[in-house]
Amino acid sequence: MCPVAALMPTTAALHRHLAAAAAGPRSVPDRSASSKPQMLKYLIFTFEPDDLEQTVVFDSAIPHKTMVPEGATPIRAGFLYIYEGHLTVPQFGSDTLNLDPRPQDKAILQQFLNHNL
Repeated sequence: MCPVAALMPTTAALHRHLAAAAAGPRSVPDRSASSKPQMLKYLIFTFEPDDLEQTVVFDSAIPHKTMVPEGATPIRAGFLYIYEGHLTVPQFGSDTLNLDPRPQDKAILQQFLNHNL
């Protein structure tokens, strides 16, 4: 199985969370954690020969380095925060890959998540 395909359940769960947040506060369960920003990590990588960029969003407890698929070249890595329907990409990157985000990463992540935050 492709490493990216293995992450699809995680991505699907993230899409459900974002859809619930966009629908309004009544659809989000009343938990104290829902009022806190959700921190996630992301990785953008390519495979040769096509060099098509691919994106993965994953839990913040997982080191960036462990999410690089075999044969892939990581090109950007960082963090993202989701809070009250807004996406923020801070300008600090991955220590394990020694990669930083770029300003256009927010737009790439919004498109990846298929959600206009």
